[in-house]
Amino acid sequence: MRKPHIGKPPLVSWTVQSTLRDDVADPAGYTSFIRTYTEMWPGRYGRLAHSIRVNDWDQAMDAALSLRSSSEMLGAVNLARLALAVEQAIRSRRLHAAGMLLPGLKSCGEDTMSVLLRGSKPAGQQHAGNRA
Repeated sequence: MRKPHIGKPPLVSWTVQSTLRDDVADPAGYTSFIRTYTEMWPGRYGRLAHSIRVNDWDQAMDAALSLRSSSEMLGAVNLARLALAVEQAIRSRRLHAAGMLLPGLKSCGEDTMSVLLRGSKPAGQQHAGNRA
């Protein structure tokens, strides 16, 4: 009997991806959606980082919410969780704490965009024990 995979959740939930693909129903539309999300990543991250640096609470919250909700919709599991942590820090008026999360958020975001652009399950995320 195979032991369940324990550790970090996958960067992308292929279950969510499959549902999204079915909901969009048009392969070109689905591909365009992924491309748009990945193209928007640098701007989303930059806006969030800048607003935290300049202590703009409203813009920081808007940027964190945008990143979290779009990541959840796309199945970017870890990125959504990190964006939620940033959002919670901002909501608690702890911009310094939110800023401390940015390097991990950036790294996770870059890794997630890479996985999404490849468009297939990375090795190690093939077995059922590692699905999100």
